[in-house]
Amino acid sequence: MKTAAAVCLFFFCIPAQADPVEIEDPYVVEYLRAVHGALGEVSRAITACVKEGGNRTSCLCRHEALVLEFHAAVRQLLNAHPDVAGYSTVNWKESNGRTIAQNIEAMVRHMENPPDC
Repeated sequence: MKTAAAVCLFFFCIPAQADPVEIEDPYVVEYLRAVHGALGEVSRAITACVKEGGNRTSCLCRHEALVLEFHAAVRQLLNAHPDVAGYSTVNWKESNGRTIAQNIEAMVRHMENPPDC
């Protein structure tokens, strides 16, 4: 039996899906890359803010523009490929062979519950 780990970032944390869906369609992967890039920007900014002593909410509000860019990237993915919303976690391979995992369920949940700034 597989045990799913938790996927946690400074602005959300939920259990990871035990068996992620492998995405191979290059058009879907391009949208996932955009989401992944936006998520990386938010994560770096929030991490730096928290290390400087900020709390989660104040850091999210301080970087609200990045959070909104992340939400926009998620919306673009789901508008272009609504089937992806039915998956909890997806994996795809980069051109260098590295596998990237993305927790769709957590991203949608965060987008639907933005910080109250």
